[in-house]
Amino acid sequence: MMSPHTVHLNRDHEEEEESLMTKWRAHYYHTGRSRKSVIMSNRFATTYFLVIAFTGLYVFLNYVIPYCYLEYSETVVYYIKVLWCFLFYNSMANWLCVRLYDTTVKQTNDRPNLRKTLWEDGPTEVRVYYGHITQNGSLDPGEQTCNSTEEELLSWRHCLKCQQDMPPRSHHCPDCHKCVLKRDHHCYLVGKCIGYYNQRYFVILNFYIGVASLFGMLHVYYYLHQKIAPNADWLDFFLPVTIFRWFCGNISLHVVLLMFQAYTLWWTAPVGIGFFFWELFVIVQGKTSYEVQKNLKVACSSSVRENFRSVFGDFWLLNFIFPTQIIFRQPSNGLLWDDVYVLGKGNKLK
Repeated sequence: MMSPHTVHLNRDHEEEEESLMTKWRAHYYHTGRSRKSVIMSNRFATTYFLVIAFTGLYVFLNYVIPYCYLEYSETVVYYIKVLWCFLFYNSMANWLCVRLYDTTVKQTNDRPNLRKTLWEDGPTEVRVYYGHITQNGSLDPGEQTCNSTEEELLSWRHCLKCQQDMPPRSHHCPDCHKCVLKRDHHCYLVGKCIGYYNQRYFVILNFYIGVASLFGMLHVYYYLHQKIAPNADWLDFFLPVTIFRWFCGNISLHVVLLMFQAYTLWWTAPVGIGFFFWELFVIVQGKTSYEVQKNLKVACSSSVRENFRSVFGDFWLLNFIFPTQIIFRQPSNGLLWDDVYVLGKGNKLK
């Protein structure tokens, strides 16, 4: 006799021949999501960001900007330094906001907006999909939801890992080990999940990282080419050799720091600009990166202006000058999404 709540495991693809990408994902699910590895990667990303930011501020104010603008007046040099400090301030402020603003689903017994979940219908047959079946047939729980259709993934449902109900558009993060409100993606460079309350800062952070990296890259390469290269061997621009020669006392510390900047800025510039425009792309559509990457057939009926207001709050352009969460809050609480519906059915999220 079937039990009141029967759980079926979806093994439709278990017998299919696994591709290299499938095997890599299986390895990642079981070895790359341990709590220890996540903590270590977060600490490394935090340390790397802070070292590059503060050493960049030091070498630019004391060496790069004065040299690159030797032929200009002191007033011009002063304002260039002010511009660099402005880029530094906004990068640090938005990075801190991304890190510090909590965007997880809060656990509470007081849920006035809670919709009916699959557990409140009484005895019924429940189908649960466990996310990933590995090559040896073992299961990685991942995000445990009630089904895989748009209506059910984008509705109130129960997370078996956190033992709580998740609002629409919320998903369980296997790296943070928490349910994230309006989850966009997990960013390993900042060590946090990007969700409803910190997405605005993540967008601005990428903008300033892209601008500062382009500005810094042009000046660093000019300084190295004009000031360092004439008296250096080409091996001196190989970072391990640079560090070795600094230990030997043949190269100044600020040159080593500039080499770290040169090895970093060339990739942070396109990454920052790329993420910035990608986030604008999904915000204009009223979607999240998760929904676009999963190819969920959902749409948003709100205007582009309302979509930006949903992420940045009122007067959203002011976010590019300073973080404005305290003054201009977002209009919603991230729980209800009456303007989002499933394509072809017109069903709004519940």
